[in-house]
Amino acid sequence: MKSGFQIQWENINGTVTFVVSANVLSWIGIGLKIGPDHKFHQSAGIDYVIATFDKNGCQVNDMYLQGGDLLPINDTDILNGRNDIISSSCFQTAGYSTFIFSRKLETVDLVADNDLVFGAEGSNDLIWVYGKNNTYPTVGFDCVQGLVPNFAAPKVMTSPGPNYFSYHVGFMFAAFAGLLPLGIFVARYLRDSQKWWFPVHIFLQLTGMIFTFIGIAMAVKMVGGVSLDNNHAILGTTTLCLFYISIVLGATSHFNWNPKRKSTPIFPDIIHWLGGHLTLIFGFVTIILGMLQVKVGQGIIVVFGLTFATIVVACLIIELYKWKFQSKPKENIELKRSEYE
Repeated sequence: MKSGFQIQWENINGTVTFVVSANVLSWIGIGLKIGPDHKFHQSAGIDYVIATFDKNGCQVNDMYLQGGDLLPINDTDILNGRNDIISSSCFQTAGYSTFIFSRKLETVDLVADNDLVFGAEGSNDLIWVYGKNNTYPTVGFDCVQGLVPNFAAPKVMTSPGPNYFSYHVGFMFAAFAGLLPLGIFVARYLRDSQKWWFPVHIFLQLTGMIFTFIGIAMAVKMVGGVSLDNNHAILGTTTLCLFYISIVLGATSHFNWNPKRKSTPIFPDIIHWLGGHLTLIFGFVTIILGMLQVKVGQGIIVVFGLTFATIVVACLIIELYKWKFQSKPKENIELKRSEYE
């Protein structure tokens, strides 16, 4: 299954709280059924909890599938049925739909609720359903699968399928918090002392560019297309454009470089330098916006921000040291490049 479905639960004194999420921007839900052979049964008698979303917000519904019905209906629409959801919430963000709800293990609704049975795996069949968009179906579910959980302890169960979100985070973080800063450091602080700085700089930046291509593909797959509906996506797209332009300017600077020049031209060299540093700053801000969007712990954001601030301060100290103690004639710095080109 490619929906990245995940369910977590915890039982506290007979009240179970569920957290359900799927890597889709659509209505989602879970169903519970007890079969005589503890197998998955897609038939009547399934107790559903379904979250629906629209422009006005979202709603978590306690529902039940009766014999002869194509879709579950609200428990309260069934004679003697009742809504047994104690509390609930739901939201959609970053390509994911999520809902949270609490209910009793055993309810007094004998018509439209299935009790949660603790014990060996197979006590309950768990069914998850989701749509192609936020429009709730009118005929029947077209995306449905099942698994067999064990509600005897707190647990996390995840459907098989690639975790595009983790891949996106990993590749983009490696590019903008690892490869790009290291490439800038090599070009800025090792060019005067190491002959190998230039090929290493190129390798790091091109590898970072490849990582961003993979990160973009994972993001597109995660949200089901190109989307600029949040600040992280908007600034991220801006950062990527600036990064690619800086790479093109760097290549232009390399092929137009003249060892006999007496000054550094504004285009493309200085603009390349400015673009690279702006990309670094935009990249770090984009990462923080992403953390805020997926509600990463505040401590992690603070540590990341302090790390970035420390790097900036360290670079300023190095710049001050170079300016005061290591000033060299421009001609000597430029002529060193001809030794390896």
